[in-house]
Amino acid sequence: MDNRIVVFSKPGCPYCAKAKEFLDSLNLSFTEISLNPNENNYEYKRNRLFNHYNHDSYPIIVIDNQLVGGYSELIQSYHSLKLHKMCHNINLYLPMDF
Repeated sequence: MDNRIVVFSKPGCPYCAKAKEFLDSLNLSFTEISLNPNENNYEYKRNRLFNHYNHDSYPIIVIDNQLVGGYSELIQSYHSLKLHKMCHNINLYLPMDF
């Protein structure tokens, strides 16, 4: 399992789907960890995840153990070239869009 890019998601979350589609469009492979509200201990797992990353909504996108944020922050990091730098730090090439 490649844990350099991790997307924590929830089934049915539209922003989770958008974030995964965006990463796919950039040919960036990622590991998805889906937390299902119907599973035992969901609230405990969700609260622990949200507290750990200090982010309280889905998706939670992490690159090389650094929080990117949610979908909006992912898009913003792409346009500000922060995503490019984070990918470069883990030896992934992300071409610049001019």
